[in-house]
Amino acid sequence: MVVKEILHLEGDLYAVHWEGDNDHCINELLENYSDAEWLRAYFKDNKGFIVPGPNSGKYLEGLVQDTIEGVVEMVGSFNMGDLDDLDSLFIPLGGNKANFYYAAKKYKGGTHFQWIRIYAIKDDQGCYFITGYACKFSQRMEEHDDTAIELAKLLIADRFIKTNKLDIP
Repeated sequence: MVVKEILHLEGDLYAVHWEGDNDHCINELLENYSDAEWLRAYFKDNKGFIVPGPNSGKYLEGLVQDTIEGVVEMVGSFNMGDLDDLDSLFIPLGGNKANFYYAAKKYKGGTHFQWIRIYAIKDDQGCYFITGYACKFSQRMEEHDDTAIELAKLLIADRFIKTNKLDIP
């Protein structure tokens, strides 16, 4: 994984464009997580992490719809001027990862969208650099392939940001 470029979105918010991806990670998130067919296949591939049972087909459709709605709402919060207080959108990632954060807003007091994570690094100037996204199905990031990849991206982007002079307004 190699950082291709870092794009300024708005205010103190930036997004990483990874080499091999078509676009920066927020647009990649929107493309994948708003595609019902892609999500159905993704959740079926991860069925071991999802509650099985006689209603699993109905549950799967609800999961797909909740994910689409959640992603649109989460990304909308980035695009709708909720950027004045990024600290209210991002939550520190557990463990010793002092400058690693994620966004997983629970809307209107509910538990919807709690599995969706948008990962970011916060630098010394208070800027957030979104590095990627995943559905979090396990307690520890290392326990699922997708979140393990996102953890690796956080580490790579962190090194990149610390070692390269970025033109931050």
